[in-house]
Amino acid sequence: LASSAASDVYKRQNIEERIIRQLLSVAVKAGYYDASHLSREMKKLSGSTPNFFLSLPPDNETTIIYTK
Repeated sequence: LASSAASDVYKRQNIEERIIRQLLSVAVKAGYYDASHLSREMKKLSGSTPNFFLSLPPDNETTIIYTK
């Protein structure tokens, strides 16, 4: 890879790792056993996983609709 492309890949991996650590921290603080437990619960309640919401553009207002 070119230097700038390699740098972009590194930055993206770094960001993804930070997001995963933050998600795990939120899950534990909210009383979940781990991030996958939180993910399953979100999927059950909203129909989408946390990764779906993380993939949305930051300026996009998102409403989570809970389903049963």
